Amino acid sequence: DNLLATPDRATLPKLVAGKNGMWDYADPALQSLSIGQRTMLRIGAADSATIKAKLRAIRADLAGQPLPPH
Repeated sequence: DNLLATPDRATLPKLVAGKNGMWDYADPALQSLSIGQRTMLRIGAADSATIKAKLRAIRADLAGQPLPPH
């Protein structure tokens, strides 16, 4: 559910140099997301949509009921 709740974005968010050579999001709200959600943002809209569709299918199988489309 956490990954499915990742905000959808049409463009990749801006990154800035962070600590220890890592990259952080310029937007503090995005930087405060879980590591999984930040990864979903970094892979881009198309790949994120593909993964979310698969996650919805897996969740529906596990729960025994379909989820509404997002």
